[in-house]
Amino acid sequence: MTAQLFEVQTDGTLASPFPATTFRTNSTRAEYYLVPLNLLAGDFGEDTNVTYRLRAWEGTDWESATLRGESDDIVVHFPAWKATGGVPTVEYLTGLKGFMLHPRITLQLPVPTSNATLATTAKQEPEPLILQTSSNLMDWQNFATNAPTQGVVRFDIFASDEHRFYRVFAE
Repeated sequence: MTAQLFEVQTDGTLASPFPATTFRTNSTRAEYYLVPLNLLAGDFGEDTNVTYRLRAWEGTDWESATLRGESDDIVVHFPAWKATGGVPTVEYLTGLKGFMLHPRITLQLPVPTSNATLATTAKQEPEPLILQTSSNLMDWQNFATNAPTQGVVRFDIFASDEHRFYRVFAE
């Protein structure tokens, strides 16, 4: 399991100035804690608030991870660190709350066949999934709710001339 702290930019994008780390494995009491790193916070003014987000995943990277999750944003205050001759470091993530890892869900719509297959890439089978449809990306209707079989959920979608959008989420 890998974890990495990201700085949340003003436009909502994430910057990754910090190296990734792992979770402790030396005892069951410590397994939910990260292996500590010395994290230099960056070059910014004194008495500054910086927003961070912690991501954790199982796999080689976030994009291809089989399980992944992220924290709510955490605001870390950096007081007048230049006056003391110090270096801004992230030591405590006060306000960090636990979060769940979820299986990565991908929707595959084969063409030109008349059905769609939803494949989940998780080690454990997830809860039932809901498929919704929309013609305008604003108004969504439940289409079907199906449970997985061997990590795959199948929804039968019949071909039509109408353009449809699809989204899937766990129940």
